[in-house]
Parts: sequence; C-alpha cells; structure tokens
Amino acid sequence: MIVAPPEHHVFIVNGEYVFVPYSETDVEGFIENEMAVRIAQNEKFREFVNALTAWGDFLERFFYMNDIYFWDKETHEWNPDFRKHFDTETEALLFADRIFKMNVENYFVGYPEYSKAYIEYVLRCDEDDVPFDDGFYQFVAKKMIEDGEIRIEWEKVM
Repeated sequence: MIVAPPEHHVFIVNGEYVFVPYSETDVEGFIENEMAVRIAQNEKFREFVNALTAWGDFLERFFYMNDIYFWDKETHEWNPDFRKHFDTETEALLFADRIFKMNVENYFVGYPEYSKAYIEYVLRCDEDDVPFDDGFYQFVAKKMIEDGEIRIEWEKVM
C-alpha cells in the first residue's frame, strides 16, 4: 500500500515512487528535478562523472570538435582525422586544450563556477581530491536527462 503525503499525486518513475503536489503545474519538470537529485546521489553516477578517462566516461564528451573525436580509442594516440590538421604535436595539444575548455564552458553555460571547477579538476588529474558539491552533480544529471542521455519513464499511479 502506498501512503502519499496529503494533496500529492503518486508517480512511478524508473521504478521509484515520486510524490508530486497537486498544485504543481509543471509535473514533468518537477519529476525531472526530483530524479536529477536522486541520480546525483548515486555513487556509480558520481564515479562516472569523476572518472578522468577519456573513453566511455563523462570526460569523453569534451574531446570532440564537430563529430571528430581527438583520440583513437584503440591505439590511444591522436585520431588521424584530427591530427592531420596540425604540423606539430604541440599545435595539436594546444588546440585540443582550447577546444576542451570551450566545450566544458559551453556544457556548463550559465554556471562558470562549475566549468572552472571541472577544468581545474581535470588538469590537476587527481581523482582523490574531488571538488564537486551536490549541486554540480544535480546539474549534470539534469542536463543528461534533458539531453536524453538518461531516460526517465514515468506513469501516474494515484
């Protein structure tokens, strides 16, 4: 038996109960925010965001220019389609660094403190000293929900 707070609808969202006040006019937004808070607390999600690997984790998304990924995932060397545009290794590194920072700033647009913290974290390369607060993880989870990377399915049950 489900016991909901007074004046709340009950939804099942990805197998979890979410209570939405009757007065809420943006039910979908409310559910997305609630799920972002829950996802942000998940240890595996935080490990994914904190991982300093450029293959398969959160960090990977910042090493693209258009549709070209900077690295070859098999050899862990420069992607030849990216590297061919530069005469020297230094030019490629400087350009990759600039694009990485630009991509991070675009991802966290409106939250310069998050982009600054993430860039510093990546450049420091120390997974034992993670500077992010709950708001940071909630922002990432919400953005991943909005971008369709994390799917949430819901249905009203009461």
